[in-house]
Amino acid sequence: MKRKLIAVLALLACLTLIFTGCPAKDDGKNNDIGNGAENVTDENLLGSIHQANDIENPGETVANAQVAADINTFIKGVFYLEGTMYTEDSKDGMNVNIAMNGQNAIQITTTMSGIYLGIYHEGDNTYVINLAQNTYLELTEGVRKMLGLDEMDMNVDLSSAEEGSDTKYYNVKINGNDGLCSEVTAKDGNITRLYTIGDKLVQVDSYDKDNNLTSRIVVSAFSASIPSNQLTLNGLTKASSFYSFFSKMAE
Repeated sequence: MKRKLIAVLALLACLTLIFTGCPAKDDGKNNDIGNGAENVTDENLLGSIHQANDIENPGETVANAQVAADINTFIKGVFYLEGTMYTEDSKDGMNVNIAMNGQNAIQITTTMSGIYLGIYHEGDNTYVINLAQNTYLELTEGVRKMLGLDEMDMNVDLSSAEEGSDTKYYNVKINGNDGLCSEVTAKDGNITRLYTIGDKLVQVDSYDKDNNLTSRIVVSAFSASIPSNQLTLNGLTKASSFYSFFSKMAE
């Protein structure tokens, strides 16, 4: 599970690096998280202020937890998620759609500065997609060098589980409702906390080994069904060049 989140973060980092200095545009579509929504200041995320679920500190440990259906889907690694993600590199939030198909592929789409774009990784290949123009560009070694990404490791591990991870469950109150926190501690000490109400996944928080919050996804929609326009280049045209691809993004 932790490796999935690392894969997502790595690819999102690639997006933010490509558009360094461009703040994420918030179109308001993914911020409705219920009456319990509140403004939260996360000092760990460079003081970002955003909406998040109202989650009380974890209560008692649950020995035999009824694991939510969404958690099982997340662990399986075949899902489609919509939400808002906050990291140190995107402190104002980034609306994201994430599609993952087990160990095969992952695609992330977002709106940044009015540009609707995505990044798609399958096998050893990674592509940047301009969804408004229906074009794509492969992130070859040469393109990555031009973008200043040649030092970034693009070997994304989409394994469905990590050896040595430990999972604990806690009763929590989420927006005043009974919920469950599934806390996964990786062998390197990093922690992922997945919050659910009933079978519904509502938030995913990631912490480093020193318990500092490093990323948060406020989930607005989650499903085991992946839309047909995800995880594919069908219907898209390969850009003729690096320059034509990025020049069209400004149109």
